[in-house]
Amino acid sequence: MSAATSRSWALPLSTVLLLTGITATVAVERRTVPWNSDGAMVGLMARDILRSGHHPVFFEGSDYAGTFEQHWVALAFGVFGESVAVHRAAVAVLLVAVVGLVFATARLAFGPPAALAAALALALGPHFFYYRGVSSEGPYTPVYLAGAGILCLLMLVERRARDGRPIGFAVAGLGFLGGLAWWTHPLSLAFGVPALVALAVGTARRRLTIPIGIGAVAAFLAGSLPWWLQNVRNGFRSLSGPELQRATLSQALKQAGVLFDAGIPTLLGGRPVWSPVESFPGATVVVYGLLLAGLGWGVHLLRGKDGDMPRYGAAVLLPLFVVCPALALNSIRTGFVEPRLIFPFYLSFAPLLGSFLTSGRPPVAARGAVAAAALVLAVTSHATAPVFEDPPVRLVRALQARGVKAVYASYWKAYQITFLSGGEVVGTSFGASSTTRRLGDAALVDASPVAAVLLGEEEVAAFDAFLAGSGAASRREEIEGFVLYRDLPPGALHALRQCLCVPPPPSLAPVLSAGTSPAPQGPS
Repeated sequence: MSAATSRSWALPLSTVLLLTGITATVAVERRTVPWNSDGAMVGLMARDILRSGHHPVFFEGSDYAGTFEQHWVALAFGVFGESVAVHRAAVAVLLVAVVGLVFATARLAFGPPAALAAALALALGPHFFYYRGVSSEGPYTPVYLAGAGILCLLMLVERRARDGRPIGFAVAGLGFLGGLAWWTHPLSLAFGVPALVALAVGTARRRLTIPIGIGAVAAFLAGSLPWWLQNVRNGFRSLSGPELQRATLSQALKQAGVLFDAGIPTLLGGRPVWSPVESFPGATVVVYGLLLAGLGWGVHLLRGKDGDMPRYGAAVLLPLFVVCPALALNSIRTGFVEPRLIFPFYLSFAPLLGSFLTSGRPPVAARGAVAAAALVLAVTSHATAPVFEDPPVRLVRALQARGVKAVYASYWKAYQITFLSGGEVVGTSFGASSTTRRLGDAALVDASPVAAVLLGEEEVAAFDAFLAGSGAASRREEIEGFVLYRDLPPGALHALRQCLCVPPPPSLAPVLSAGTSPAPQGPS
């Protein structure tokens, strides 16, 4: 493609990327994208990187989930300051980059019109594209970004090979992104299959040499270097982590039903995330019609009637439709009500959809119907998206006003409190949701003789019963929908610290100690 042609597409692409940023901003402002304690953990890790120079390899409390996102957010904090708004904007930039790479992938495979249609389809939504893409939980958006880069480079390598140009640097880039993706999340295995297909069906294989292969392996090792260094130290614990534990056949079959009933409809806009109902009556039928149009067009392209490069593009993109669900169903941790593990569908479906909409082969009526279906699903999915709570700024201010410095709270509030207070109030996980990730914070709260306890209404009655049975006095008040307990006596603090849970009343302690007491909960 000539430089003049490339420049002619610069303005449309820039417009679509701007639209992506605007849609992400609107979703955040409408509170349809959550910022929860997983996001707060990313923010806290980014703050640690910025302030102390500590560079964690994995998400705190786990042996997988590389910290590319945390380091990226730390860079944003260093430039723009530490806030939830900066955090979200930094992650949204990664999602905008995903759309740009999808545009480039589709342009290389199917041409500029298809690229613009593909990017526009993602820029408008479905809502889940933004829900998952802007929600910050550590590894997910970075692995989607790396995967989009891998698909784009597979197209670039093939295009350069066909044009007789060098491919060494592009192949090395593939190796590096593959390594970066492997460090980031085991989901990256899905992108290995398109790479193998490209090697089998592309002309680039005839241009590969031993030096190029060595360079690709070296680049892979460089991209995944943090993973290797950490696993050499800990006995390769990443390979036995929860994301790699296999599901049983019955579990996989059960989740397969959820995939077709909820996962795919949620992914393509026919069902709001976490909702048991459709975005509109008949939305599931529309979703599967749209999906079949994209898949059917991809199969048509495999027949080669539209040129060699489109056929190659379809051959590389179509495997993701099978590989992503297969990998997800193989994992014991899979859940498709929130289908994050099949998000890479977008990276293959959008280019194929763009090709369908801009090709002259499908009838105009068919293309119009598919475009209308995609638009209706996008609009209704945004309109029916669930609204989430704002970050608990008022709760944090209430704690600060009362002089609270250390507090036990649920996982879903503790780390939000620590981040939003700038560390002035340190929270640690406690109660029904007590996954302890920040051991240093836990030690600070455990050492405080005046640590407070913040509980939701579901645990208040049990804690009141414990205090009454123990004869322990405390200050109790309701703040922002929670109950705060202060000035707890040492005995009461010791009892709750033993299990990081609401202790049973003393009258029940002998019964529970016989074998039914809550199990101590530590780092997960």
